[in-house]
Amino acid sequence: MHNSEYKKPVRIVYVGGGSLNWATKLMGDLAHDGTVPATIKLYDIDHAAAGRNAAIGMRYSAASDGAKVGYHAERAEDIRAADALSDQLAQPVGLDKTTTMFRERVDATRHYLPEELTSGVAA
Repeated sequence: MHNSEYKKPVRIVYVGGGSLNWATKLMGDLAHDGTVPATIKLYDIDHAAAGRNAAIGMRYSAASDGAKVGYHAERAEDIRAADALSDQLAQPVGLDKTTTMFRERVDATRHYLPEELTSGVAA
Protein backbone atom coordinates (compact mmCIF):
# COMPACT_ATOMS: atom_id res chain seq x y z
CA MET A 1 0.00 0.00 0.00
CA HIS A 2 2.93 2.40 0.32
CA ASN A 3 2.98 5.31 -2.10
CA SER A 4 -0.64 4.73 -2.97
CA GLU A 5 -2.31 7.15 -5.34
CA TYR A 6 -5.61 6.28 -3.73
CA LYS A 7 -7.10 9.45 -2.27
CA LYS A 8 -10.84 8.75 -2.13
CA PRO A 9 -11.89 7.74 1.41
CA VAL A 10 -13.14 4.16 1.64
CA ARG A 11 -15.80 2.79 3.95
CA ILE A 12 -15.05 -0.66 5.32
CA VAL A 13 -17.34 -2.79 7.45
CA TYR A 14 -15.29 -5.10 9.63
CA VAL A 15 -17.39 -8.07 10.78
CA GLY A 16 -15.75 -9.42 13.90
CA GLY A 17 -14.49 -5.94 14.75
CA GLY A 18 -14.18 -6.81 18.42
CA SER A 19 -11.24 -9.12 17.74
CA LEU A 20 -8.00 -8.12 19.43
CA ASN A 21 -5.95 -10.00 16.84
CA TRP A 22 -7.27 -9.31 13.36
CA ALA A 23 -8.77 -5.86 13.89
CA THR A 24 -5.64 -4.40 15.45
CA LYS A 25 -3.53 -5.78 12.60
CA LEU A 26 -5.69 -3.86 10.12
CA MET A 27 -5.43 -0.73 12.27
CA GLY A 28 -1.66 -1.00 12.47
CA ASP A 29 -1.35 -1.56 8.73
CA LEU A 30 -3.50 1.47 7.89
CA ALA A 31 -1.65 3.71 10.37
CA HIS A 32 1.77 2.55 9.18
CA ASP A 33 0.94 2.94 5.51
CA GLY A 34 -0.74 6.29 5.95
CA THR A 35 -2.00 6.62 2.38
CA VAL A 36 -5.56 5.31 2.64
CA PRO A 37 -8.15 7.62 4.19
CA ALA A 38 -10.96 5.44 5.52
CA THR A 39 -13.90 5.01 7.81
CA ILE A 40 -13.91 1.61 9.48
CA LYS A 41 -17.21 0.39 10.87
CA LEU A 42 -16.46 -2.27 13.47
CA TYR A 43 -19.31 -4.72 13.92
CA ASP A 44 -19.23 -7.51 16.48
CA ILE A 45 -21.87 -9.43 18.39
CA ASP A 46 -19.94 -8.14 21.43
CA HIS A 47 -20.66 -4.45 20.87
CA ALA A 48 -18.52 -3.43 23.84
CA ALA A 49 -15.51 -5.19 22.28
CA ALA A 50 -16.11 -3.30 19.02
CA GLY A 51 -16.25 -0.07 21.04
CA ARG A 52 -12.96 -0.90 22.72
CA ASN A 53 -11.38 -1.48 19.34
CA ALA A 54 -12.80 1.76 17.95
CA ALA A 55 -10.98 3.61 20.74
CA ILE A 56 -7.78 1.67 19.99
CA GLY A 57 -8.14 2.45 16.28
CA MET A 58 -8.55 6.15 16.94
CA ARG A 59 -5.28 6.10 18.92
CA TYR A 60 -3.55 4.41 15.98
CA SER A 61 -4.97 7.06 13.65
CA ALA A 62 -3.93 9.94 15.92
CA ALA A 63 -0.36 8.59 16.05
CA SER A 64 -0.11 8.24 12.26
CA ASP A 65 1.42 11.01 10.16
CA GLY A 66 -0.59 9.86 7.17
CA ALA A 67 -4.22 9.83 6.10
CA LYS A 68 -6.57 9.70 9.03
CA VAL A 69 -8.85 6.75 9.58
CA GLY A 70 -12.01 6.92 11.65
CA TYR A 71 -13.19 3.91 13.65
CA HIS A 72 -16.77 3.43 14.84
CA ALA A 73 -18.45 0.59 16.73
CA GLU A 74 -21.64 -0.21 14.86
CA ARG A 75 -24.74 -2.26 15.43
CA ALA A 76 -25.93 -4.62 12.67
CA GLU A 77 -28.54 -2.18 11.38
CA ASP A 78 -25.89 0.55 10.97
CA ILE A 79 -23.43 -1.24 8.69
CA ARG A 80 -24.98 -0.33 5.36
CA ALA A 81 -23.21 1.43 2.52
CA ALA A 82 -19.73 -0.02 2.68
CA ASP A 83 -17.13 -0.06 -0.09
CA ALA A 84 -15.67 -3.28 1.31
CA LEU A 85 -16.59 -5.98 3.80
CA SER A 86 -13.85 -7.51 5.91
CA ASP A 87 -14.69 -10.71 7.72
CA GLN A 88 -12.27 -12.85 9.64
CA LEU A 89 -13.43 -16.37 8.99
CA ALA A 90 -12.41 -19.10 11.36
CA GLN A 91 -9.84 -21.39 9.82
CA PRO A 92 -11.75 -24.65 9.35
CA VAL A 93 -10.10 -27.62 7.74
CA GLY A 94 -11.21 -28.21 4.19
CA LEU A 95 -12.52 -26.09 1.36
CA ASP A 96 -16.13 -27.22 1.82
CA LYS A 97 -16.25 -25.95 5.40
CA THR A 98 -14.63 -22.64 4.47
CA THR A 99 -17.07 -22.10 1.60
CA THR A 100 -20.04 -22.97 3.79
CA MET A 101 -18.94 -20.58 6.53
CA PHE A 102 -18.37 -17.78 4.02
CA ARG A 103 -21.84 -18.22 2.55
CA GLU A 104 -23.41 -18.26 6.02
CA ARG A 105 -21.68 -14.97 6.88
CA VAL A 106 -22.80 -13.33 3.64
CA ASP A 107 -26.37 -14.55 4.16
CA ALA A 108 -26.36 -13.17 7.70
CA THR A 109 -25.31 -9.69 6.54
CA ARG A 110 -26.69 -9.60 2.97
CA HIS A 111 -29.66 -7.34 3.77
CA TYR A 112 -27.34 -4.73 5.33
CA LEU A 113 -24.95 -4.42 2.42
CA PRO A 114 -25.08 -3.03 -1.11
CA GLU A 115 -25.93 -5.70 -3.68
CA GLU A 116 -22.57 -5.32 -5.44
CA LEU A 117 -20.81 -6.74 -2.36
CA THR A 118 -22.92 -9.88 -2.23
CA SER A 119 -24.08 -10.45 -5.80
CA GLY A 120 -21.49 -13.14 -6.55
CA VAL A 121 -22.39 -15.27 -3.55
CA ALA A 122 -25.32 -17.64 -3.86
CA ALA A 123 -28.00 -17.35 -1.22
